Amino acid sequence: MKKNRQKKIFVFTFLLLAIIALLGISTAILHKLDQEDDSRSSKWSKAVTVMNGMADPGMSKVDFTIKTGGTYYYSYGWLPAGKTQKDLDTFLPSDLGFVTAIVLFDESNKEIFATAGTALLADTTLVLTPGNYHTEYHYLTNLAQYEAFAGKYLCSSYQVSSWADDMKDTFANLQKNGDWTMEYSLTVDEAESYSIGYATGAVLSILLGICLTALLIMLFTKDHSLSSPKYDERQELERGRGFRYAFFTMLCFFGMLFLFEVSEVIRFANFEFLFGLGLFLGVIVYVVYCIWHEAYFALNQKTPTVMISFLLIGIANLLIAILNYARGDLFHDDHFEPAILNVFCTLAFLSIFITMFLKKLVTDRRNAEIEEADEEEE
Repeated sequence: MKKNRQKKIFVFTFLLLAIIALLGISTAILHKLDQEDDSRSSKWSKAVTVMNGMADPGMSKVDFTIKTGGTYYYSYGWLPAGKTQKDLDTFLPSDLGFVTAIVLFDESNKEIFATAGTALLADTTLVLTPGNYHTEYHYLTNLAQYEAFAGKYLCSSYQVSSWADDMKDTFANLQKNGDWTMEYSLTVDEAESYSIGYATGAVLSILLGICLTALLIMLFTKDHSLSSPKYDERQELERGRGFRYAFFTMLCFFGMLFLFEVSEVIRFANFEFLFGLGLFLGVIVYVVYCIWHEAYFALNQKTPTVMISFLLIGIANLLIAILNYARGDLFHDDHFEPAILNVFCTLAFLSIFITMFLKKLVTDRRNAEIEEADEEEE
């Protein structure tokens, strides 16, 4: 029996190390592919002088070449020197003397994308064919220049007045004289390679987590047994009800999500976040119901081990959520990002742990009352 336990520990440890090695090798391969992919990234500073409402220089240009056609992330941004993304919402037109407007052209000088703003950090997805491209940066100091730019690149001619009205206050408050240094960034990265790398890393991380969880459960279980759980008839009945309630919870959630999506009434998060949230709701309903009805743990399972595991998983996700928040990965353009799921994972596991704890208190109190009543009868 002892040799059998040692063999199981060895097998799980070997699997864990194998997954870690696979993760390391895959990361190295993906890093190599990223170095060889068709992407461009650059950062530079540009000094612009505004005198009597005119910018010097009035325009600059950046060139790049695409060797392989496909879908690309076109990321662009500009901030005053010394400022960061956290300062974006604090900029006022009176702090600057010009608005930066960009236009992306292909080698036939056809416009592909254009935008404008005092300070920006954003990205878009573009389909690019092989060839030479260039981005023009225009430094606009007055509304007339913006109207000319908007009418040529941003909107149709009959919409220019509406667009100009939206920017009227911005240009009215710009400084007419001064020197400003703006820090610009431009990245053109293959969307497909990014998605493959992200998905591969996510899958390998999940496999690593599963292996670690299995190893921890085996080590913390007294008899080191991974035998099949055993439930009585009452437990099986309650587990079936838990599955039914969880199914209808997810059905209602995804039904409302579908209605919101097709009607475009509410758009506050990415699809990945909403899909993950629906799954979490279903899991929470099922687990909480089964725990409260004493049907979650099998007759041959140790409750404290599972409680400790859930608590540790909840704490680990909380730490990850804090790191994501510090990096600014939880929100983007007033939308929840998939990284916010770590917050909900924390809430899910901690709520399950609290349910287990409360159920244990209720059960212990009920057992104490029964024992007290039996003693009184005797």
